Amino acid sequence: MTEILITLFLSLWLCILPIGFTYLKPALKDSANFWLASLLWVIGCSMITLAVLLIDGPDSPNLLPQGFVQANAIGIQLTSAISSSINELPFTFQWAGIDLVSFAYLFVLSFLLLRLALGRMKVVKIAKDAIARQIGSHTVFVTDIRCSPFALQSVRFDHIHRIVLPKGLVASLSQDQIEAVIQHERCHIKHRDDLIGLWLKVLGALFWPNLLLGKMIKHWRAATEIRADSAAVKGKSKEARHHYASMLINIMKGLSDKSTPFVAPAFFTRSTNKRRLEEEKMRINSIIQPPNRTQLSLTGKFVALVTFLIFGAFSSAIASNSKQRAVSTLLGDNQQAILTGRLTAAFGTAPDPFGNGKKRNHKGIDIGAEYGTPIYSPSKAKVLVATDLYKNNPKYGKVVVIETANGTKTLFAHLGEYKVKAGQKLRPGQLIAEVGSTGLSTGPHVHVETFVDGVRVDPRSVWQLAE
Repeated sequence: MTEILITLFLSLWLCILPIGFTYLKPALKDSANFWLASLLWVIGCSMITLAVLLIDGPDSPNLLPQGFVQANAIGIQLTSAISSSINELPFTFQWAGIDLVSFAYLFVLSFLLLRLALGRMKVVKIAKDAIARQIGSHTVFVTDIRCSPFALQSVRFDHIHRIVLPKGLVASLSQDQIEAVIQHERCHIKHRDDLIGLWLKVLGALFWPNLLLGKMIKHWRAATEIRADSAAVKGKSKEARHHYASMLINIMKGLSDKSTPFVAPAFFTRSTNKRRLEEEKMRINSIIQPPNRTQLSLTGKFVALVTFLIFGAFSSAIASNSKQRAVSTLLGDNQQAILTGRLTAAFGTAPDPFGNGKKRNHKGIDIGAEYGTPIYSPSKAKVLVATDLYKNNPKYGKVVVIETANGTKTLFAHLGEYKVKAGQKLRPGQLIAEVGSTGLSTGPHVHVETFVDGVRVDPRSVWQLAE
């Protein structure tokens, strides 16, 4: 669950930036390119982060590019604090062995995807049952269903599309008005708004706890309608624009709340009254007084370019680092396994994930692993310390310190639970503790420190780390 928490917090932080831009530059709200580029940026960075966390373990913020970690340090620390607090609660979010948080997430996700699938099937059925009709130079499909005009594209990217118009609307509009509606829907087809909107809804369902992401998707949808309206009245006189706006208002009045809602770009989209009024007011203002499209187009292209560069640098850094993060086993005497996981931080000078870019002298090594991963004694040893508060320093979390026969001392920190007590003698391979994320931690891992004759050394110089 830690991986999902970190990803959701990250996506929330990333959403704030483009939404903030629209308050500084309100005209960006009308730009579909801006919203699409912003959505790709938020979803792309979040999905890459989730993939890294799932593949390389929840301690892998140490694996991410340092600038990225610094920019999201507050989110990472807050997530770590919440995760640690949940793990320290005297009760668990489980019932009959089921994780209730995961169950709630998957239940809502399943509901949203099911509703999306049923809505799409309904739209496809209406489009298939509609009757082809030639209007001017265009072939459209007319349906008896009372609905808004809409454009539907095949999900197979085979360029098959249909523009569906309700029979009652066709009978009530003039030839020029029908032509304007068709141009509106052709703009949706040209920009593949149907397919893009469908995939955005799927991704929005995956990130459903992030309400800001859902808000951005709604802004994109409204901006695509404004773009299609602009295409329909392009080159028209001011009077023609007013006629088009009047037609839009009449269609809005003619479609009650009981009209069919769509999972496809529709000339008029049913929504709640307040949001509908805001969106349609933006559309009408844009029709009568069109914004500077050149400026908005350049802004969208610039954001898309920046997004592409961020993806490239981000993916390259992760790919290069991931190759160095193979699964390893820390071995004791006679090849006795101590712990299996991934080396996420080495001994010596290293970036401090909580130090805003500063370097730190890392006093041990960090091995990332799943919660509950067992930690075993490397050889015959004696437990010196087993405590929840080591040297009155809460950042270590739960700690166990052992001393082997040759006097070497080894500390294991950030433990989830320890299975030994001070003074206890251990045999090789005996269970000491389990991996956790207590103390100051970015996720489940074990911090290991080793002392030889009282001098701190790289644990790998005493215990072998084998891939």
